[in-house]
Amino acid sequence: MKGIGGLARELTRDARSHKLFPALVMGSVAGVNRISVLFALGTALFVGALAPVAVKGVGLLIFGSLVGCGLTALFSGYRGATAKPPLASMAVFAGMAPTLSVASEPALVTMAAIFGLSAAATGIFFLAVGRLRATGLFRFVPYPVSGGFLTGAGGILCLLALPLIGIDPRTRPFLEMFEPSAIAVWAPGLAFAAGLFLASRRWGDRVVVPAGTVAAVALFHIVLLGVGTSPSEAGEAGLLLSVPTGGGGMWPPFELGAISGISWPSIAALVPELLVVVLLNVVSMVLILGGLELGSGREVDWDREFTVAGGAAVATSLSGAPASFINLGPTLQHQRVSADTRLTGLVTCAVLGLALVYGSTIIGWIPTPVMGAILLHTGIRILNDFGVRSARQLPGTELAIVLVIFFGVLFFGFLEAVVTGMLAVIVLFVFRLSRLNPIAERSTVRDQRSRRNRSIPDRAILQETGTRGRVCQLRGYVFFGSAFALFKDLTEDLVASRSVCIVLDIREVTGFDFSAVRALCGFLGKAQAAGWLVVLVGAGDRLENQVSKNLPDEVRRWLILEQDLDRAVERCEDVVIERYREDTDASAHRGALLERVAEGLDRQLNRQADFEDMLEELQEWIEPYGYAKGETLSSPDEPATGLQLMVGGQASAFDASGARVRQCGPGDAVDPAALYGRRKSDMTVVADRSCWVATLTPIAFRLLEESELELSYRLHKYLVLSGARR
Repeated sequence: MKGIGGLARELTRDARSHKLFPALVMGSVAGVNRISVLFALGTALFVGALAPVAVKGVGLLIFGSLVGCGLTALFSGYRGATAKPPLASMAVFAGMAPTLSVASEPALVTMAAIFGLSAAATGIFFLAVGRLRATGLFRFVPYPVSGGFLTGAGGILCLLALPLIGIDPRTRPFLEMFEPSAIAVWAPGLAFAAGLFLASRRWGDRVVVPAGTVAAVALFHIVLLGVGTSPSEAGEAGLLLSVPTGGGGMWPPFELGAISGISWPSIAALVPELLVVVLLNVVSMVLILGGLELGSGREVDWDREFTVAGGAAVATSLSGAPASFINLGPTLQHQRVSADTRLTGLVTCAVLGLALVYGSTIIGWIPTPVMGAILLHTGIRILNDFGVRSARQLPGTELAIVLVIFFGVLFFGFLEAVVTGMLAVIVLFVFRLSRLNPIAERSTVRDQRSRRNRSIPDRAILQETGTRGRVCQLRGYVFFGSAFALFKDLTEDLVASRSVCIVLDIREVTGFDFSAVRALCGFLGKAQAAGWLVVLVGAGDRLENQVSKNLPDEVRRWLILEQDLDRAVERCEDVVIERYREDTDASAHRGALLERVAEGLDRQLNRQADFEDMLEELQEWIEPYGYAKGETLSSPDEPATGLQLMVGGQASAFDASGARVRQCGPGDAVDPAALYGRRKSDMTVVADRSCWVATLTPIAFRLLEESELELSYRLHKYLVLSGARR
């Protein structure tokens, strides 16, 4: 964030640029629009014991919006931003106000304390999230939850607006509202709200609401004049807002000494609702920032915006006003008309300040039905944006959650709707997650071989009966919703394929919950009873300990733990080969197997004969070396001094991660490229057991080419064919 000097220079530069005029126009429009909405909200919020001081309450709302808008305009990373109290939170406050059973002045001070506490709690939470850079945790609030809350808030605003325009079932039977005299009362307000909604869809709220409000107020007083009704008579009939008593204005709303009249028992009873306000503020902020990114097409620094909003909320709380956050619609509009400057928000603050000073003089001229119509229009807009459009776009299950939360808010309250909505989302999440197949890939040891260099008979056995060794790669998080179906599927597959071994590769599994561990142990018990060997790849210490604690020793021995998939597949191959040799029913397959082995043995014997003949001819140029089990033949640090041809024994080559790449046996070249000079190999070759190699150095090879060209050509051909066979 910039310092005071940097802000001053930026404001001065913008004031001298082409942005000044758009800032003056759009800031003024936003301020007038804000005043209209805040008057409507205050009219619906300050009822009951708060009705005589409703104008002072509106002053609280305006002052809080002024403070929030000013700090947001100065420090937000999004230039041109303005701020207002979130409507969802205001709907909750509207439900709190009628519960205050104290006199007017103490009720106003108590309501201010409620505003201030909610703003302080929100601000502290936002500051912590922003400073800890933890906003990424809130980018994934499910839309059905946020949409349901906001739709419920829109419904509450509509219900609050209906009595203001003359539709109040609590004071008049429902059927009497359709009598001509009653229709004449509420029809104009309802028609004005409908007109605002339709017009705003065409031209937007920024122009329609202020202009419509001025026109409606003027038309209302013209009608009063035409029917011969004075403003005082209209005020007594409830058609105009009440004028402050005692000559007081909108600000200050109360003296500091009045703080002693706060009803703390009333506040204590509303603590759950205050927590709901904080939650709704978080949801509102997430939706606002997401909308900014989507509407502007640029990335927003969430950590900074949470920090700025938190600081503004704490500052606002000191005045006893609710928190204000970025006003999404006007902020995006300011960018489109070159009003993307901090001056825009400051102009809005100036208009709000003028309303605080001079607003009380015109309060008595504002019609109550007009304020009710504006509030009803606001509620309808929210219902349309988050309810009607959701019905067209959301899947049935997610739309059902939106409706559950919506009706929960209307009939039970925000807190109950929060709990119900979150439970519904959790149930839906678990259901969908349980339908994801944890098995990423299936194969058998016939198709997925280890890199062990096996004999021709063993390779033939694996080709013939390799389907009895299964290899399954698992993924994701295995939990109670998917574990039992997973291991049931594996059990049925092993039975159907007459398998003798299964490799479970869990390296891509992020975790097992306790139910999944129990399901795994149950599967291992069935494996022990059926004679299946289970090889688990990539199990961590925690899973290993959990499995060991839940398995008896006689079952535990049927589980093998490996960290390398190649080693695990090799284990499974060993079991398949061993069971084949023990299986008395394999006699029917031995004829075809012998034919395949005989053909392969013939090729192998010919290759071995060629190799031995070639070694005999190379005696003058090769040097013999022997290695004990575990010794290194070559490595990146100690590269081979020449071509190493395996004469006897066995060695394995490993890459930098320790995974086995291949296995070398008699007749194989350890590193064919070493024939052409000393080079740094990326593999480490280690003797699996005692082995012997014949080494042909690059110098000896050059001498060979000079004196025995045909033999060198034969060696080249052998190496090429050997590489092709690998």
